[in-house]
Amino acid sequence: MSDTTGVGPEDASPLAALLAHIREQSRRGEGDDGGAQQELDYFRATWARLGVERKVSRALAQAPQNAGPLNSHFLVLQAVKQMRTISPGYLEHFLSWIDTLLWLEQADPGGRPAQKAAARAERKRKPARGGGG
Repeated sequence: MSDTTGVGPEDASPLAALLAHIREQSRRGEGDDGGAQQELDYFRATWARLGVERKVSRALAQAPQNAGPLNSHFLVLQAVKQMRTISPGYLEHFLSWIDTLLWLEQADPGGRPAQKAAARAERKRKPARGGGG
């Protein structure tokens, strides 16, 4: 029996064989009530919620003790608490986005922060505009 590509299983590359296997498994899942897929989706959603709760709890535990009302760390934590209350689903997406940004920042350690530091140093060297009269 050959798959839709016209290549027999013995002639297929390992990747093509894997893709054919995945297609076959997904067809089998579509035929029944999808119970296994529903269980997997439920597991993923539960694991994601637990991960978000763990991250939020860890962040709240690291809250500054005597932070003023305009402290940026304090303000971010207040926003996260509100997100958790109002829209837990949005909080999951938000934290996923933040994790991605952190990963990208760590993947390129020589990028942006060095440029910002150089720009700050340049501004300190230049005299202020509009000085005297």
